[in-house]
Amino acid sequence: MLNARNNQLFIHVFSLLAGLMDSMTGLLLILFPEMTLKLMGIPGEMHPPALIGFIGAFVLANGSLYLWAQVIGKRQSPWLILQHIWLVTAWVRICVGLTTGVSVLNGQLMLAWISVPITDLFVAGIQLYWIRSNRFPKDD
Repeated sequence: MLNARNNQLFIHVFSLLAGLMDSMTGLLLILFPEMTLKLMGIPGEMHPPALIGFIGAFVLANGSLYLWAQVIGKRQSPWLILQHIWLVTAWVRICVGLTTGVSVLNGQLMLAWISVPITDLFVAGIQLYWIRSNRFPKDD
C-alpha cells in the first residue's frame, strides 16, 4: 500500500501525464489532423478535417482540465479541485470510450480507432479506483 506522500506524487504525476497526453493530442488533431491520425494508425484522408478539428478541440479541452487543476490547485483546495477534475474527466472518458468502442464493434469506425476506447476507459478506471479507495488527501 502506498503511503500518503506517494499517493500525492502519483496523483500529481498522473494528472500531469494525462493532461499533457490529451492536450498535445488535441492540439495536434487541430493543427495537423491527417498527420496525427496517421500516427494513430488511422487513414486521415477518410475523415473531414473540420470534424477531426472539432474532436481535437474536445480532447484539448479535456486534457487542459488536468493542467488547469494543477495551476489553480496551488492557490486553493488543491486536492478537492483535482478530485473533482478526476471525476469530471473520468465521466467524459467513459462517455467517449463507450461511444467509440460501440462504433468500432458495429463497424462504424475502423479497428484502428480501438486505441481511443482502450485508453479512455483505462484512464477513467484508474481515476475512479483512486477516488473510491480514498487515496486523495484531505485539504487542510
